[in-house]
Amino acid sequence: MKVSKRSQYALRAILELSIRNSGKPLKAKDIAKSQGISLRFLEIILNDLKHAGFVISRRGNEGGYILSKEPAEIYPRDIIEYIEGSTIVGPAESEFRNGAIKRLWDNINGAIAKVCTDTNFAEMVEYETFLRESESPSYCI
Repeated sequence: MKVSKRSQYALRAILELSIRNSGKPLKAKDIAKSQGISLRFLEIILNDLKHAGFVISRRGNEGGYILSKEPAEIYPRDIIEYIEGSTIVGPAESEFRNGAIKRLWDNINGAIAKVCTDTNFAEMVEYETFLRESESPSYCI
C-alpha cells in the first residue's frame, strides 16, 4: 500500500492545526496556503476529518477549523487508518500462510504501526518548530 495524497494532506492539515492550536478557528485557505495544498481538495479532506471527529468546524466570519482533541492525543495511525482503512503494507494475507516472507511483512507492518502509534502530533509540532527555528537565512555575498 502506498499512502495516498488524501492521507498525506490529512496529516499535513492536522499538523498545521496542531502548530496553530490557539483555540481560535483556522480558515481552510490559511491551512491550504501554509501547507501547499489545493483548497478544494483540502475542504473535502477537512470535511472527512470533521465527520471522523478529528476536527470541529465553526461557521461565520471568525469560523474555520479547530482540533477536537489536544495534539498529544492524536496519532498519525488514527488519521491514516481512517482515510486508508489500514496502515498495513505488502501483499494480502491470502498470498502467504507462514514462513519467512510472512514474518518479513509482519515485522514491516509492526514497525510502521509502532512509529505511527508512538508519535503524536504534539511531538511532531515540537520537531517542526525546531526545524523552522533552525533554518536561518543565508546572507551570502
